[in-house]
Amino acid sequence: SEMCIRDRVAGLSELSRTRSEAFGLSLDIKVDLGGLGVLRSLTGYRKLDQFNQNDPDDQASAKTFFGGSNDEGTEFWSQEIDLNGSYFNDRLKSTLGFYYSVDKPFRNEIQNEDARRRFGFENEINFQQQDTESIGVFGQATLDVTDKLALTGGIRYTRDNKNFTVSQFVEWDFALAGLASQFGRPALTPTVEAQPDGSTCNTGVLGTRCVRVAPITGGDTFEAWTPRFALEYQITDDLMVYAAATKGFKGGGTNDTVADIDTPFAPETIWSYEGGLRSELFNRRLRFNASYFYSEYNDKQITVAAAPFCNNRCTTNAGDAILQGFEIESRALLFDSLSIFANVGYLDAKWETISNPTAGVTLDSPFSRAPKWTLSTGFD
Repeated sequence: SEMCIRDRVAGLSELSRTRSEAFGLSLDIKVDLGGLGVLRSLTGYRKLDQFNQNDPDDQASAKTFFGGSNDEGTEFWSQEIDLNGSYFNDRLKSTLGFYYSVDKPFRNEIQNEDARRRFGFENEINFQQQDTESIGVFGQATLDVTDKLALTGGIRYTRDNKNFTVSQFVEWDFALAGLASQFGRPALTPTVEAQPDGSTCNTGVLGTRCVRVAPITGGDTFEAWTPRFALEYQITDDLMVYAAATKGFKGGGTNDTVADIDTPFAPETIWSYEGGLRSELFNRRLRFNASYFYSEYNDKQITVAAAPFCNNRCTTNAGDAILQGFEIESRALLFDSLSIFANVGYLDAKWETISNPTAGVTLDSPFSRAPKWTLSTGFD
């Protein structure tokens, strides 16, 4: 009925809404240094802010006065400088570079507690802030040993410095508490919160925010050297084979919710090996590529919903794993304006060791988003 529709938007909370704002800038500058190479500067800036007003109450009356809001976003800035050169009659090509970035994600959350809870008329306020400073120095060179054989070697140094701050406050919702008697609820009194300095704080004082969880700060630094080696051999003008070995690194950190702030996770590393062939046959009317890969993960990071060590959704290191498989890609040009393609992939993903059995993972657990077979075909 019409009255029912009105009743569903009655109450004190705002109607649910979302506001998103995004702003970004980028600057790409190249300077030709002659025989030394080309110097390139890449600068980027991005700012994101999203505000959500929500009404999560599930009361039978469908009144909407138990609401909350989230304000989250990030400010990111990066600078990269590269020197790309070609030397000795183009037999040696190299890249040297430096990378620096600062990322400052945040989340501020205000929640009206449900009236059926003990502290039914309190606003719980959570503040979360993380600052990540990343530095990278890298270099790579490819040498044409012969007209057919090329060797590549490279290395990168990465350092991530992560710092975090989380805190939780509480304040009394006077307007909501004043409606208790209208809906058959007994009168509730403001709570008294013990403070970090040993004193007490009465939420019943207008304009007072009491500390429920004192600000927690911390941080850590993660660093790694990650090399890469590769070789390519051009058998003919239409057929090339290759092999490569690369080490990857994903920094560790700590879960940034108030409930799980003392649940850190270590860096994840991977050694990946790959070999295969690339070809363009029959006057480039047929393309056929095939590759085999083998990857060794150490301290693989996964996201778990809950575990004995995790109160909410958080990241942890489950153990070591091996992923291997192959991929085949083909495309044929039937006519000048029509081509068909067919691709197939196989993936065998297995856990080798479990270092954290409380994460809910066993040696027989499947990997998420890791299908054993993938197939695709079509034309364009």
